[in-house]
Order: sequence, then structure tokens, then C-alpha cells
Amino acid sequence: MKLNQIKIIGDIMLDTWIDGQFNKRSAEAPINIFQSTNIDYSLGGIGNLSVNLKALKVKHTLLTEIGKDLVGDNIITQLKKKNIRFKASRSNKISTSKERYYHNDKQIFRNDKEDISENLSGFNKIIDSIKKKRFSCNIRLQKRFN
Repeated sequence: MKLNQIKIIGDIMLDTWIDGQFNKRSAEAPINIFQSTNIDYSLGGIGNLSVNLKALKVKHTLLTEIGKDLVGDNIITQLKKKNIRFKASRSNKISTSKERYYHNDKQIFRNDKEDISENLSGFNKIIDSIKKKRFSCNIRLQKRFN
């Protein structure tokens, strides 16, 4: 198998790293208000694998399903910034994101947003498009465990 025929298929997510401070109290409830001071993004799931393959100079194409939402748009932006070759099926599902909040270099909580349904229609479209191209490749589907 030629290296340029490597296709990786799987769930992609946007990891968000948010640093902030508690400088105010809420007038609505007896809680502190978290104010973001810095936000960084990285690719998670199959996106992280793709970033690592790219760093190793392994030619590949990432195939995934991404929602038609702002998180999906940001995932595409991150893929383009990293010069990763990809094909994304855009669907009405929610794009997966993991937001990690930090205060004084300590993680204080994580907010996960994801579609937990077992709807595989987007991945079935990807697999069908691979079959239509009639090239030789091994397909291994890996289910993500939360």
C-alpha cells in the first residue's frame, strides 16, 4: 500500500482550553463569575491522530462527519491551519466539543457537547464514497468510549 493511500476515519472533536479568573460575583445567584482571559483550540479524537501523523510526515487523508454549526466551522479552520488533507461530511448533528476551564493553572471543570445518538448515516456516506473510488484499503472502524 502506498503511503498516500492511507485513509483515517473516525470521530473528530474540537478541544477548547479556556483560562480565566473569578473577579466578580453574580447579582442573580450566590456564585462567582468566570471571565475568560485566553482561549486556545486543538483537534481531538481522529483529529489528534491526524495532527500526529502529519508531524511524522505520514501522508494521509482524514475522513469524518462534522455538524453544520460553529464548532464544525472551527474544526475545519483548525484542519486547514494544520494543512491536513480531509474530507468532511457535513450533517445536522452537533459537532463534538470538549471545553476545559482553568483557573490559576488548575482545571476547574469540563463542558462536553456531543451528539450521543447511534446515527451512523454520515459515516455510512463516507464508507460508500470510499467504495465508489474503488481503491484498495483496509477499513477499521473504532467506536469511541466515553
